[in-house]
Amino acid sequence: MEAFENGDRLIFRSSARLTGQAALMAEFVEPEEHGPVTWRIQEMMDQPARVEIAYRDPMLDYQAAMAFAEHLDGRGTENIAIPGTIDSGQAKSLAEEWLQARRASRRTVAFELPWKQVSLRTGDRVRILGSNSAPDFVISSIEDGATRRIEASALPQHVRYPDRAGLPVSLPAPSVIRGRPYFHLIDLPMWPGVEKPVDQFRVAAFAQPWSGVSVFASPETSGFESRATLGSRAVMGELVNELGAGLSGRLAKNQVLEVDLYHGELTSVTLPQMLNGANSAMLATPEGGWELLQFLNAEEMQADRWRLTGLLRGQCGTEREAMRPRPEGMAFVLLDEGVKPAGLKTQEAGLDVYWRIGASGEDFSDQFFHTVSMAGGLRALQPLEPVHVRSRTDL
Repeated sequence: MEAFENGDRLIFRSSARLTGQAALMAEFVEPEEHGPVTWRIQEMMDQPARVEIAYRDPMLDYQAAMAFAEHLDGRGTENIAIPGTIDSGQAKSLAEEWLQARRASRRTVAFELPWKQVSLRTGDRVRILGSNSAPDFVISSIEDGATRRIEASALPQHVRYPDRAGLPVSLPAPSVIRGRPYFHLIDLPMWPGVEKPVDQFRVAAFAQPWSGVSVFASPETSGFESRATLGSRAVMGELVNELGAGLSGRLAKNQVLEVDLYHGELTSVTLPQMLNGANSAMLATPEGGWELLQFLNAEEMQADRWRLTGLLRGQCGTEREAMRPRPEGMAFVLLDEGVKPAGLKTQEAGLDVYWRIGASGEDFSDQFFHTVSMAGGLRALQPLEPVHVRSRTDL
């Protein structure tokens, strides 16, 4: 692309799209101090040895990329930035053509013409009679006076460089190694909206990579039948610092719960939202029980570490669990759609059942499945503890 001034206008024109036939300049005005045509050539060491073009590659998710062309007989590097997207082959071809144009423009010519050549304008393509160095020149400046003083620079031969862009190299997909998921079987208390108490025996699982989790059950160590499938990972983690005992029925403004999550994130809610059941979670006790609590504020302190404040502890009859101090490392599970009923049957409530839980779609082997024995379904049948107990003795 060339730029020329023409009066009060600035003209941009592609040198590759100049008119096909250049006008032949054969009649010149010869000044007294020198011949009719003055030839100049710039030193090769004043030319760049390398041209670099920065661009955005659409085949690489529009990441920044760089193409270059070089000839070792020059010196230095010329940098060009394209505020757009082109593929790598176009960028390489453009760099080669730019370097070719820079090498050609080192040859310039100056001459004077009579006024009968009044039609010539800046940017026109001309051919000089007797020129052996370059076939065509493009007029870069015109100074009008008694004669028309013209300067022109040589045009490249416009050798088209091929676009050799290829598709990005696709790396082989890393082999996925699946194992047994990490899970918790949780016997939850009853709360409003739950129809079947056995549905409060729930399972939460996590695996990386995640392919789903299948839950099987049997009264013995064989003959397992499918009970549930988990389509999403539970938001699980563990306690970072010790947590002291808490009281039920009041907002603990001075207690802080810090957890490291294995997956997912937590959010803050308003007080009305929390009182309507939002941000409910389970926190394990050293004895194997679970406290149901809620939190008002969640702040990510660093990657996957969360600070929870505005705690409402000992919910739904878990007051005794809330009064137990927790050492670090206790399990934390957010009660969301990732925590599903395990599939306990009504007649199995309170009985020891073998649960075999593992990665969906994998072999039913110990490599992908783990078996535990656990009784459930009783916590939801326990009534709330009595309050405001009074006695009276009749005489």
